[in-house]
Amino acid sequence: MIRFGTSSWNYPGWKGLVYKRPYRSEKEFTRTSLREYASDPRFSTVGIDRFFYSPPTQKSLLEYAEMVPENFLWVSKVWEHITVPQFPTHPRYGKLKGKENPDFLDSQIFEDRVLAPYRSEEVRRHTGPFV
Repeated sequence: MIRFGTSSWNYPGWKGLVYKRPYRSEKEFTRTSLREYASDPRFSTVGIDRFFYSPPTQKSLLEYAEMVPENFLWVSKVWEHITVPQFPTHPRYGKLKGKENPDFLDSQIFEDRVLAPYRSEEVRRHTGPFV
């Protein structure tokens, strides 16, 4: 089956195009717009890009699962702590900036920190590929 979607749903520029309902605030939009995105018949998948910056929590995944229809899948970006061979020199990396990543492609960290929150049935039924 081929699925069509975007790499994220959190795009305020789509208000009026994808998002028809009014949102009281940017915070409400960020927190709840996945529900409206997933109800759009054009989309059957979406990327969760925020997990690139920090590993997922089961709480977040359960909240997402509650917002999407039964046949909807997400593609999860894998935490950068295990997907970059060297940390960028950007200031947000603090002491790690520019350093070689000793945890690059560490499958045990992937299992423990990334995959573990996906183990519940409610979450698994919406889980597609990891990239």
